[in-house]
Amino acid sequence: MIGVFDVAGRCVKRLHDAPLTRGRHEFAWDGVDTDGSQCAAGVYFVRCESGDLVLRQRTVLLR
Repeated sequence: MIGVFDVAGRCVKRLHDAPLTRGRHEFAWDGVDTDGSQCAAGVYFVRCESGDLVLRQRTVLLR
């Protein structure tokens, strides 16, 4: 699962939620939440889960 979360830990948008083949993959977030509304400018976290491995990266949405 690859998702974008707000600072409170709520999932704003799931970018991908299915198995991937081995190799490099790219995903883009357009600043829109699951309901199609624009997200506020601020700090968000991108979370990538693969089995027991969890990676988190802080990102900033600027408007």
